[in-house]
Amino acid sequence: MDEDIAEWGGFNCQWSDLPTFGLLSNWNGCERSITCPLEPGNQVIKFYLDFTNYQIIINLLKNDTPYQLTYMFTNRDTGDKLVVYVQARCETQAPTSASKS
Repeated sequence: MDEDIAEWGGFNCQWSDLPTFGLLSNWNGCERSITCPLEPGNQVIKFYLDFTNYQIIINLLKNDTPYQLTYMFTNRDTGDKLVVYVQARCETQAPTSASKS
């Protein structure tokens, strides 16, 4: 399993990849998060992400900004790939209350 993170914005309003320093590459998805083997056909796949040990990546994220996470699951025996895209707005700081004045 490999993961990429992209941030929305910039001069061209497009997704721009963020550096992950190889920390999110070449994971064994069967050991980390998903049940293997994946069976053919429609199914619901649950996988869990824990960024606790990746503060260096969290520090790169801007507050209240849209991000796209790309997960690529590769069957090393066949080369088949499953790619999942997730888009979400990230809040890295606690919301502040509006001024009452």
